[in-house]
Amino acid sequence: MDTALKNGDFNLENCGSPYLIDDIEEILQRATIALTVKKGSDIYNREFGSQLYMVDFNDSRWESTVELLVREALKKFVPQADVLSVTGDVIDDRHKVTVVICACGKAGEIEVII
Repeated sequence: MDTALKNGDFNLENCGSPYLIDDIEEILQRATIALTVKKGSDIYNREFGSQLYMVDFNDSRWESTVELLVREALKKFVPQADVLSVTGDVIDDRHKVTVVICACGKAGEIEVII
């Protein structure tokens, strides 16, 4: 069980207490955090995060590089997540990575903007 995050802050219930998540929601949130944090930026754990920010999107093989980096980060920091697919897309000069994950007997999807 974990506290839900929304827009970089705690997601609160109407009464003001933190909204709690578990199962697939918790795994998806942990995966999102692991993929959006730049590897080396956490002063308490320099190995935490991903290297997605280093991908050269001008390289014709960028999608396979993204898939490799996603799988690497999630295997290490969210081992409960079974990555089913990783796709990339370019939208208005921004790069969107969509990851489908299976955990806790359920599937879910996250999107990460690089």
